Amino acid sequence: MENRLLEKVCIVGQRRELQAVVHYPQGVAAQEAAWLVMSHGFRGSKDGHGRAVELAEQVSARGMGVVRFDFTPCESLDRQVEELLCVTGWMQRQGWMSLVLLGRSMGGCASLLAASQLGKRVKGLCLWATPSDLQATFQNALGLAVYRQLQQGSSVNLQDEWGSLHLEPDFIGGFTTLNLPAKLAALGSLPLLVLHGTEDELAPAEQACAYADVAKGPCKLVVLEGADHRFSEHFKESAAAVVAWLGAWYTKISN
Repeated sequence: MENRLLEKVCIVGQRRELQAVVHYPQGVAAQEAAWLVMSHGFRGSKDGHGRAVELAEQVSARGMGVVRFDFTPCESLDRQVEELLCVTGWMQRQGWMSLVLLGRSMGGCASLLAASQLGKRVKGLCLWATPSDLQATFQNALGLAVYRQLQQGSSVNLQDEWGSLHLEPDFIGGFTTLNLPAKLAALGSLPLLVLHGTEDELAPAEQACAYADVAKGPCKLVVLEGADHRFSEHFKESAAAVVAWLGAWYTKISN
C-alpha cells in the first residue's frame, strides 16, 4: 500500500504544465482505489480557499484517492475539458483507472463533457453549483453589457473584488448552442449527485433541476436552503453531502 499521503505534481498538458495535488487513499493501495478528480470553478483554484483541501482530506481518509488541479485561468470550456483529460490521462499512466468526477460551477460543465469522452473509466459524476445554461449564468456573472462586448468580438478587462480579469471572445463560444442536460442524458446510467443552493445568484436552482430531470441513472439531488453560488455559509453541509454520496458508491466503484 502507499505510504504517502500527499504529493504535489506537475502534469504536462498540451499547452502548459498543470499544477496538481494528489491525496493518496488511506488504507487502500492506489491502483485498487477509486479516485475523485476535483475541478474548480471560474476564477477558482484547486485549493478553494482551503475548502477543497478539507474535502479532499475527508475523502482520502475514507479510502478514496483525490486529485485536485488548477485550470489555466480564464480559458474556454473546450480548453478546460482538454486540460481535465490531460489530468485523467496522467492518472491512467499511474494505473488509477476508476474515476469519479466532481466539478464546481464551470468545472462541473467540464467534468460532464469529459465524462462523455472517458467512457467506462468514469463511475460517478458530481455537479456542484453547476450551470445548465452557461449563457444565462455568465450574463449574470459578468453583467449583460460585458457579455455583449464578448458577443460582438471584443476582449474585456475587468477589475473587481476578485482581482483583474481578461477575457477573449472565444471564452463564450458555443454557449448559445451547448445543451448540457442532453449531454448528461447521453451518459446513461452513471450515478449522479447534483448539489445546489436555493439562493444561487448566478445559476438559479432551476438549472440544477434541469440535470436531475434528465438523469437516467441513480440521481441524488441536494438543494441546500439559503446557500449561494459559492456555498459561502454552507460548506460543511455541502461537503457532508458529497462524502455521504461517495460513501454509498465508492466501494462499488472500485470493483
